[in-house]
Amino acid sequence: MYPIKPYDVDPRFDLDAASPGLVRPLTGGRRGTTYPDMPWEPKAGFRAVADFYGRAGHAEQSAHPQLLRGLGG
Repeated sequence: MYPIKPYDVDPRFDLDAASPGLVRPLTGGRRGTTYPDMPWEPKAGFRAVADFYGRAGHAEQSAHPQLLRGLGG
């Protein structure tokens, strides 16, 4: 995974904060703390999407109208 906008602990240099991605890619061989096997950390959007689909529970609800409106559908 190659970060398009690199993450930095210092907010002045954290270009990833402006990225629409659901995860924050970690560089330098670092691994995440939430998912130790992955080279990324989830952002708030990741949790929101996971919660949404976790509550859906049915395949037919995966194309939920509210979600599609948010995606321009």
